[in-house]
Amino acid sequence: MNILRRIYVSAICLISIVCAADIANATREGATTCKSVDSVGGDTQAPPQTWQELYRSYLRFRNCHDGALGEAYSEFVVYLLTEKWDQMGNLVALDKRNPSYGRFVLKHVDELMSPDQARHIESNAKTIVLIMRLHSALV
Repeated sequence: MNILRRIYVSAICLISIVCAADIANATREGATTCKSVDSVGGDTQAPPQTWQELYRSYLRFRNCHDGALGEAYSEFVVYLLTEKWDQMGNLVALDKRNPSYGRFVLKHVDELMSPDQARHIESNAKTIVLIMRLHSALV
């Protein structure tokens, strides 16, 4: 559930102007320079419909998260967080297996989303926080 808390915190920060710049400039662990051969096909890939599909793309293009491909990743992440919230368990499982993927997802929760999308993600995250609090109270 750690990634859910981080997504919640990221969504809250996005709403404030002060935090938006920090999230957009989050550091990447183990990043290397993107070579043109590394990014071939990245800009023409179909939008992922699941966290697993995004994970496969992340693994394939892991060095190329800036520019047009970076913007596409931001769109993909926001789409999954707003339209596929029911798949959140899959993101949590992938984050446990590969925490750098969770950091990649958080990096792409950025200022490119609309205010409505940010509110939608925040609302979803608050629901999860409430569920976690209820679970803690019952255990």
